[in-house]
Amino acid sequence: MSQAETDRLSLGSMENLLAYRLRSAQYLLFTVHSEVFGRHGITPGLYGILIAIRYNPGCSQIAVCNRLKIDSSAMVAALDKLEKLGLVERRPSPTDRRQRALYLTDRGESVMTETEAQVTQQEQEVLKEFSAQERATLMALLERFDR
Repeated sequence: MSQAETDRLSLGSMENLLAYRLRSAQYLLFTVHSEVFGRHGITPGLYGILIAIRYNPGCSQIAVCNRLKIDSSAMVAALDKLEKLGLVERRPSPTDRRQRALYLTDRGESVMTETEAQVTQQEQEVLKEFSAQERATLMALLERFDR
């Protein structure tokens, strides 16, 4: 199938669905970021967890689950992988013996310094066709889903 044929392919009512448009944007961004993430063995989901830990050192696993809307069993598997990669460590919580506090390792901090800068630059490149006002409006509208 040629690109022209692909572009002409009608998706009917799906073209007017928010879910389809959000998925298209997500696919574009994941594709753009995949090379950066791949260098460090992480995925977009793991990147989100690393960001949460980076800006909230000592946070609990439960807090990250709730904020990122991640199932607790998926979170355990994700943290196991991040520990195996040497990016995160779980320590006993200083305030609750039943919980573990999450921290980036030195390697995790180094990876995030590099990766966060590159992801930010890539997103600016993807959004370059949007005016500053359009970017601000887009972000404000999307933030309303996060409540």
